[in-house]
Amino acid sequence: MEKSPEKSTEKPKKKPSKKAAKTPKWSNRIVGHAEIPASEIKAHPLNFRIHPDTQRAAVSEALTRLGWIESVLINKKTGRLLNGHLRVELAAARGEVVPVDYVELSEAEERLALASIDPLGALAIEDPEKLSELLSGIEIGDSALDTLLSTSAQDADLARLFGEDDSDGATASEGPRLPNHGQNIAIVIAISDLGLFEKAIRNTGEANRGNAIMKICRKSLGEEDDEF
Repeated sequence: MEKSPEKSTEKPKKKPSKKAAKTPKWSNRIVGHAEIPASEIKAHPLNFRIHPDTQRAAVSEALTRLGWIESVLINKKTGRLLNGHLRVELAAARGEVVPVDYVELSEAEERLALASIDPLGALAIEDPEKLSELLSGIEIGDSALDTLLSTSAQDADLARLFGEDDSDGATASEGPRLPNHGQNIAIVIAISDLGLFEKAIRNTGEANRGNAIMKICRKSLGEEDDEF
């Protein structure tokens, strides 16, 4: 009688499991908070933002009406200011104390932060419906800050107006549409011309860059009497 083959006692080897690569967590680079005299804060020597009088007046009024609702940002390693240059400058002229958030960044990271904080914020686009709803609950007067809000309200109204109909006559009721972002236009400017462009924008005295560009357009067409 033939013997049945002996069963192997060895356990089958497990195939190594492929673990999904973990996405690294975002590190918290904020290392402290303090309130210090504005006169002790060092502006960053590479700060590229220049603030026109209209913006200065609007920011000053916002600080008067609301107070400090956002800290300025300083790299603790270098002591240089990364965000909030205009607020610090205005506060220093009044002898004010400024709320500061400290971050700890290398020199290279500091440059990246300074170069990207404002441009990243500028990438946001507006929802005209929500902006209009927000501004409808604010009493707008004739101050610098109110003028800025009034301009935003007018922009929102125009955005909603142009968003009602497509250029080919199709309406929103005929099918789903993308959000009303058609009024946002990206302008590509050569690096070599950027300085000239920024200077022209500042010379108009307009806080809103879109208004500044339109003012330059009207001037070139002879439809703008104001000198700038």
